[in-house]
Amino acid sequence: MTSVAFAVTVSDVDGTSTNPYTAFDPDVLKHAVTSALPGNGDMLDGLDPLEKGGGGSLLVRVTPSDVSTMQELRSAVLSGDFDTSLTRALNAAERVDPPRLEVGASVRLAELQMRPDLNGSQGVLIELCDGELGTGTSVPVPRWRLRAGTETLRIKFANLRAAGVRAVADASEFAAQHEAATLSLQALTPHQAEKLEECQVDEDQEDGDSDSGHIHLRAPAGAGKTFVALHQLLRLLLSRPEATALYVARNAALATFAAAWVGTRAGAEQRRGVLARLRVLCEPFDDGPRHVVVRGKRRVDLVCDGGTCKKSYKEIKEEEKEEEEEK
Repeated sequence: MTSVAFAVTVSDVDGTSTNPYTAFDPDVLKHAVTSALPGNGDMLDGLDPLEKGGGGSLLVRVTPSDVSTMQELRSAVLSGDFDTSLTRALNAAERVDPPRLEVGASVRLAELQMRPDLNGSQGVLIELCDGELGTGTSVPVPRWRLRAGTETLRIKFANLRAAGVRAVADASEFAAQHEAATLSLQALTPHQAEKLEECQVDEDQEDGDSDSGHIHLRAPAGAGKTFVALHQLLRLLLSRPEATALYVARNAALATFAAAWVGTRAGAEQRRGVLARLRVLCEPFDDGPRHVVVRGKRRVDLVCDGGTCKKSYKEIKEEEKEEEEEK
């Protein structure tokens, strides 16, 4: 199976770039990434430091074992679920770097004895205060005034920790690499090919039945529903020069990937003509369907339709099956 590598940027919650290799122990970093990947993380090949945009990032290298895990990975990264899981895992771990002590910086509160309810919460530093005499000592103890939620507090240095973080994968870079990896797969699995053939049979039965041509493809996550749907979409556009198709996706990254997949498989000579008959619908859905425009040789962009699309479309619905048996 083809390997895929994509960048992950880690920043403080206030948006300041953070080097993940100085913020976290390498083993903690690896465990967090592994826990955020689909399955048990066996697909992880390794992590490398990456200088990106002037700040520290991670290069995540993975090799999915099969089509199913490749589809799970695509879904996790492009939907944002990978970002959410990795952010949660990193914030559950201890940062090993000191807090950034400057006005406007974000910090995390820890080991507060008088206000234990605030331990783990985020604060923003306002100003460094003059030292105050601590309990049982004649030495002034410097404190930072900070805002935590709706409260303003004066906190000792010892109770300040590095801020929580936010991890974001480069979805565009991943989509491009995933497209290349997916395009290297020249055939569906036997089971997927069987279901694709059933879609063709259902589509051919259009003799007057108002429900004909509507296909509901149902399977567990990672089984390849989208892969089958893309093959059906490509076959429709190539075999019916008059047909216009609508592809509905959760977000623009997924929609762009689908359009690029179809365009690449259609070939250089037919790419523009085929994609001119493809519409995509993604968030924000109120904007309506979008045109697919080819830029240069292969790049595709989504352009708002402006509400001019009045066509009706037969339906192929994908749905994850949560139970093996119908109740």
